[in-house]
Amino acid sequence: LGRVVAGLASMLIATSPVLWLVLVFRFFLGVGVSLMTMAAYVLSYDVTGTSWRPYVAVFLQAGYGAGGAAGAFLVWLVPQWRVLGFVIGLVPIVMAVTTWKYLVESPSWLLFQGRKGEATSAVASLAFGNRTRPPDSPLADPVNMLANPRRKLVDIIKNGRLLRRTALVGFAWVAVTVTYFGVLASYDAIGSMYTPSSGAELAFSGFLYELVGVAVAALAVDGVSRVGVTRARSAAAFTGATAVAMFAGAFSLLGGTSQAFRWFKWCTVASRLGAAGSMVTVLVLAWEAYPSIVAYSGVWLLHALSSALVASAPWLAFSAYLLRSAFVEWITLASLCGGACVAILLFDGAATRRFLTIQEEDEDEERQLTMTILTA
Repeated sequence: LGRVVAGLASMLIATSPVLWLVLVFRFFLGVGVSLMTMAAYVLSYDVTGTSWRPYVAVFLQAGYGAGGAAGAFLVWLVPQWRVLGFVIGLVPIVMAVTTWKYLVESPSWLLFQGRKGEATSAVASLAFGNRTRPPDSPLADPVNMLANPRRKLVDIIKNGRLLRRTALVGFAWVAVTVTYFGVLASYDAIGSMYTPSSGAELAFSGFLYELVGVAVAALAVDGVSRVGVTRARSAAAFTGATAVAMFAGAFSLLGGTSQAFRWFKWCTVASRLGAAGSMVTVLVLAWEAYPSIVAYSGVWLLHALSSALVASAPWLAFSAYLLRSAFVEWITLASLCGGACVAILLFDGAATRRFLTIQEEDEDEERQLTMTILTA
């Protein structure tokens, strides 16, 4: 559905005769892309083995970077935006039709809905596709999960521990997303002020830098955990590095010399590397921050929050254009990333303890409180 809505909206934008229709269809394009992205993330996460799940965020972000580079190249190759928009709109529709038969519904979601037979069939289909045998043990009985009264979005908000976790990870997700799209949206302004390159050329090179950042994040997501560094600290390292790069870039602009602008370009490269790694690691944290039974609701809440607030990114880029300087924008984005780094460090380590229900979370909190009192 997301791919079809996005494709149709893109084609309608390309054929719109007036501006207000472009704006209307742009809204539906955003809805389609958002739905497509989160559905792909959730479904991919659900059908991936536990040890490989952190790499889902890596692969999806790598796909986003590769698609961005391809899109920027097409913009440079076909500058007629109507032609480009119509052709690009056909791609997701064709993909929706040709790949439909390969999609398998999430066994976890089916089980949470009480559809155990369909969940078993989905597992068997996945095993057949991987040329392996399904597990010998049967799936868990969903009766207890279906009878669980605390499995909705409001239950996350009512739970103090999960609400605190949502606030911390949510702020980090919003900060990283606004930074990511803020830098991307300001490429035209950067090109006109500091380099002879066009926005399309800068975007193309930026997405290539991003792929390097995703590769580094792939090592950090799992590799550093083997030497005792948690994923939260890995995410904090990426967001902190992004903040440092953007602060350095902002203050380099005050020099006003060609050498200062060259330093600013290197800081821009570093910020793209850090932002890409931050996107990957924060996605991993967001999924692992909630008990399995409410993970869908929690991730949806964080995504909806970031989607609403990321609308500020183009306005930050526009401020750079009006002021003829990226200083204010870069300082703002660097401060957001610095705040995200602090929020992640305050994160309570949920990535190391994954529970099925909210009740198990409460029991774990009670045990920790008891141990603290006994120790004292």
